[in-house]
Amino acid sequence: MSTSSNFYKWFNSIATKLGHREISFRKIFKYLDALSAPIIIVETGCLRDPDNFLDGQSTLLFDKYTLSRGEKSKVYTVDKNSKSTKVCQQVVSKNVEISTDDSVRYLCNLAHKFFTNKTKVSMFYLDSFDLDWRYPYPSAAHHLKELTAISRILYEDTLV
Repeated sequence: MSTSSNFYKWFNSIATKLGHREISFRKIFKYLDALSAPIIIVETGCLRDPDNFLDGQSTLLFDKYTLSRGEKSKVYTVDKNSKSTKVCQQVVSKNVEISTDDSVRYLCNLAHKFFTNKTKVSMFYLDSFDLDWRYPYPSAAHHLKELTAISRILYEDTLV
């Protein structure tokens, strides 16, 4: 059995826990399946509760997926809350590089490093600022700053 089919076997076993998010994660993985390895995923806002599949677990999902896509595939995640990054570190494999920092500053530094090293990112999962539907502007402004920070390392096939 291939590592990819092992991933999907695992994913199918937890998919119902994701609720309505199952559909979008399936679409993400199907898209990434079409890209050549290595798969590089950069996420802002990391897993903060090991058992909360309805709101979280993306870091775990990305970790399991990249482990199935070859040894150079990797996840980079950042969160400003040190308690969250400590929890995340206990749940995911060593294939995930976890940083405690402001996401915009982190993305600026990572973009510079990746641009210099010609590292191509397969997907950015920008999820570091919760949306308040009554006042969406702070979240929108923050995510615009994140997009600006990564703009020079976005390619036509990079999923955001």
